[in-house]
Amino acid sequence: MGELRCLSAEAGYTVVAAVPAVVLLPGDADGSVVEAVWRACTAADATLERVVSSIPTRGSVDSFLVLWLEDEPSSPARPSGPPSSPAGPSAPPSAPCRVIAVARGSAAVDIRSPGGARRFGSAGALPWRMAEFDDVESLVAGRLPPLPESHPVVPPTAHPVGRVVVSASTVFWTAGPASESLGGVDDETVITRTRPRPESAAVETVLEQEPPRPAVRFRVSFPDGDRELVRPVIVGRRPRVRPGSDPAATDAVELVTVASPSGVVSSSHVEIARAGSTAVVTDLRSTNGTGVTLGDGTRLRLRQGDSVAVAGSASVDIGDGVILRITPIDEASPGRTPPDPQTASREFTT
Repeated sequence: MGELRCLSAEAGYTVVAAVPAVVLLPGDADGSVVEAVWRACTAADATLERVVSSIPTRGSVDSFLVLWLEDEPSSPARPSGPPSSPAGPSAPPSAPCRVIAVARGSAAVDIRSPGGARRFGSAGALPWRMAEFDDVESLVAGRLPPLPESHPVVPPTAHPVGRVVVSASTVFWTAGPASESLGGVDDETVITRTRPRPESAAVETVLEQEPPRPAVRFRVSFPDGDRELVRPVIVGRRPRVRPGSDPAATDAVELVTVASPSGVVSSSHVEIARAGSTAVVTDLRSTNGTGVTLGDGTRLRLRQGDSVAVAGSASVDIGDGVILRITPIDEASPGRTPPDPQTASREFTT
């Protein structure tokens, strides 16, 4: 799937690459954290949620970036088999892909698509911020220029990588094939670091001694009543599962229809789903956006495809007076209610 390159540097990021996952951790990330992320990325059943969940955010890792690269549902078929398999005399170049980005702290990525270049970062959202980008042609992550570049130049010293843990200042990904003048990509698993990693036995001990995080349950107040958030919920005027989704996903998603006399609410406007100890609110490319007011009064404006993870109570305003209220069940009581978006004190646009 395209070509991944890294610009090596001792003072930079610790990059864990195992496409579809590419993770940028702080350069001084603890060896046990790197080991846990590597295992999550290289697992046979690796998922974006498991990779993100493998990164501790409670005082351990203040900044990170997770990139998840997926084939577009409408993309032309790729040649089957491993990258080294013959693809025929007229094999087409890799097509643009879909990228899901999860950012925390100062980590950011510049993403280029046919509509131009855009920089994505956490924008101060906690525990992290997530967004989905379609038709991505290239991206640059790590040490970035002052402004996103429409046509970023990949330095010739940036070497192609496959499955690897490496210290690097910048990561480049392009949808096109590898340049013959710069060499191809070795897809064998290689782990290299500029500083030694702890022995596996020591890592195992650290991971086993880490106390388990308590499961957090959430209740969501809809116009038709309250209920626990057990499975993902899609809310809109005529909600439906995302096009191209697995048919089995229809039974795993709850569809909630709301009234919108003025048509402000989109057909499938917003999704609310549990992810670890948070509830993730995702704008489903709605026409008018989604407002989220966190428990501390911070107001976020989600643009098309943006997500925010809610660790406590929050109110989600999708327009036409439709406000969904998220409350951790252990906090749910008559005396503790989610904030009113009309009286929130701080506003922040993502």
